[in-house]
Amino acid sequence: MSEIKVDKISPQSGTALAVGDSGDTITIPSGATITNSGTATGFGGGKVAQIVTEVHTTYSTGSTNIPADDTIPTSSEGSEIITKAIIPTSATNRLLFIFEGNLQNSSTQNIAFTLFQDSGSAAIAMGWSMCHMGNHQNHLGFTHDMVAGTTSSTTFKIRMGTSSGSPAYRTNGSSSARRFGGISANRLTIIEYTP
Repeated sequence: MSEIKVDKISPQSGTALAVGDSGDTITIPSGATITNSGTATGFGGGKVAQIVTEVHTTYSTGSTNIPADDTIPTSSEGSEIITKAIIPTSATNRLLFIFEGNLQNSSTQNIAFTLFQDSGSAAIAMGWSMCHMGNHQNHLGFTHDMVAGTTSSTTFKIRMGTSSGSPAYRTNGSSSARRFGGISANRLTIIEYTP
């Protein structure tokens, strides 16, 4: 292997400098450090820009339904339990949502959690399941991925509900009170990342 020792490499003319040819592998040895004082481009995406999380530990109840039909749930259905704002660093970045929650119902019903943005009336994502017996605790969640589309503050909301009738439903507890001191909670995590 040949070795060239220099303190600086500059282009012969102009301002562009190429290292190697297409198909070459450039190896940076273990322990070496690359310091970037300019702008690095073309290295691909997948970098995390920020992570925000909201945790709902309160014992909450409700009775407004989220019908289990072939329509997109609306912001007037169910009960709101979480709101979380985020200010994206780039409109072209993506937002990954990870939600996990628990819901107990007093009768056999479909149960659901829905995700809304700002004043939008139509849900943008949801998770649902069947509660096969009354007063049975269910854990469910969903993920959602979308383009940020803005660098202004935008607020996302989680609503919960059951499918029909007027049964009482509750989260973070049993039919009468909270259980497990708040560690059995509903969590919404929003990850902004570069595409």
